[in-house]
Amino acid sequence: MLVVFTLLLLFCFASLITGLIKPGLVLKWGEKKTRGKVLGYYGLGILLSLIFLGIYSDQSDTKETANSSIDKTKEVAQSQTSPNDSPKNEQQAVGENIEVRTSTPPKEGTEAVSMSEEESSFKQESGDLNWNKSEPDALLNGNVQLAVDMVKEMNPLTTGEAVSPIEVVKSPWNFYGKTLTFIGIVQDVTDFPPGSEDIRTADVLIQTTDGTFVEFFSTVSSGDIQTGNEVTLTGFPTGRMEVDNALGGTYTHLIMVTNKLK
Repeated sequence: MLVVFTLLLLFCFASLITGLIKPGLVLKWGEKKTRGKVLGYYGLGILLSLIFLGIYSDQSDTKETANSSIDKTKEVAQSQTSPNDSPKNEQQAVGENIEVRTSTPPKEGTEAVSMSEEESSFKQESGDLNWNKSEPDALLNGNVQLAVDMVKEMNPLTTGEAVSPIEVVKSPWNFYGKTLTFIGIVQDVTDFPPGSEDIRTADVLIQTTDGTFVEFFSTVSSGDIQTGNEVTLTGFPTGRMEVDNALGGTYTHLIMVTNKLK
């Protein structure tokens, strides 16, 4: 799209210069072919092209920043594997380590400790990512995509810090990069067809005991979760958003990203 808007900008600029010299060359409609019309038409075209170029440039920069942060997380995970191994990804490395452990009877709790250490490593790296702390709206700050890319590379999130939901809603930027756990009653649950959503496979909305609405964007399906169930879910906070209600007002939802719902 950047190429298209750049070509459009060049076309409008060239037409503007040509039209100011000889309006009839670029104006094929209307009886009066004046320099004022040329300036109005093609000047507007230049202005719109510059606006769209600015918008798409900002989006490209945000995506490149998120990709760079995810690459950093992958490199750290790969550096923790054996120097003689060259796994294609972190999940393959975990699988190979498990196979090695099963060759000799492990002590009770050994595997659980290993998985806990690996999850702790990812949590530490998540705090170093380039979270957008200036824009609290989760649909505008880019944090949702950042968290989605991150949890796709992680084991299922099972443990998190228990905090007051209302405190996270009030200042979500203070909790970016931390895994948080909330308990609540399911108000709504939706699964999306494969490929229809870039950032989520399922959406689960819960209401906690203090009345806070917490909405989980999940990279996995909802399984057997039903409306009215009491659930305990863990994920990364990405911001908040306002959702219209039937009374004409809005509800504030805390937006979380997770890779485990069952």
